[in-house]
Amino acid sequence: MLSFDQNASRDILQIVSNLPDFLRKPIILKKLQEFYSLHERDKYETISLILRGTSSIEPIKLYPLIKTWLHILAELESAKVTEIFRIYCEFFLLNPTFFEKLDVQPLIDVFLKLENQNKEKLSDCLKEVLFLFPNRKEILKSIPRSTLEKLEIL
Repeated sequence: MLSFDQNASRDILQIVSNLPDFLRKPIILKKLQEFYSLHERDKYETISLILRGTSSIEPIKLYPLIKTWLHILAELESAKVTEIFRIYCEFFLLNPTFFEKLDVQPLIDVFLKLENQNKEKLSDCLKEVLFLFPNRKEILKSIPRSTLEKLEIL
């Protein structure tokens, strides 16, 4: 199991956020590749740490991270994108009030600026997860309708 705390996660995210694109992208790509080699429990713990770390970062610092992350996700095969979105949904299902604390505006802003084909791919992957998720109604209830509309889920 990973032994990391929320403060360390926040600090790492802030450091990576401050890097120029040409350094940030290979770091995030490498971490995503490592992520896919983890056991399921460690994947969940990683996402939990990331989400908890991002909740204490200024939104302006999140933009470069989210932008790079979404661009990398859009380049991955759909099965990998779907897997990571599934784990995010599981996290939100197990922590239903967490979404309320999360500032999703940076995510929405970056998503809306993506090329149409990337928006469509990411949106389709999330729709697939929600369609196949046994508790999709609970997850959909925890996400504000306006957010789902902006992310082209509804």
